[in-house]
Amino acid sequence: MAYIEWSKEYSVGIQEIDEQHKKLFQLANELYNAIVGNHNEAGLKKTFQGLVDYVKEHFSHEEGMMAKVNYPEIEPHQAKHRELITKIVNYFKEYQAKVASGADSKHLSKEVLVFLRNWVLQHIMETDMKYRGHFHARGIN
Repeated sequence: MAYIEWSKEYSVGIQEIDEQHKKLFQLANELYNAIVGNHNEAGLKKTFQGLVDYVKEHFSHEEGMMAKVNYPEIEPHQAKHRELITKIVNYFKEYQAKVASGADSKHLSKEVLVFLRNWVLQHIMETDMKYRGHFHARGIN
């Protein structure tokens, strides 16, 4: 089941970045399915860690592309990336602590899903869409 579905409205018009955004959607859906499917903690942890790692990888790639085209709003964009990375890493640490202590981690995991879905959609629609014209003007589609 899809928790968050890709649609054309989320396209920034840059194939490479759109493909990475689709992968973020896929990973968020995998985390959702691991939670609602009551997968074991090891599987949930692996899925969560994979999402955290991919978010970092995607942001690094996106920022590298911005640097290449001298995107003028790169610093505020990077700040938003750092904000998400800090938040998601903190969620992951909190999740690991709950698992280690034997506490129920499902509520926290669901909280992460809501946060992630809201953040990703808002970030793409408001922040990422801003660089679209700058990239296109430099022949990057």
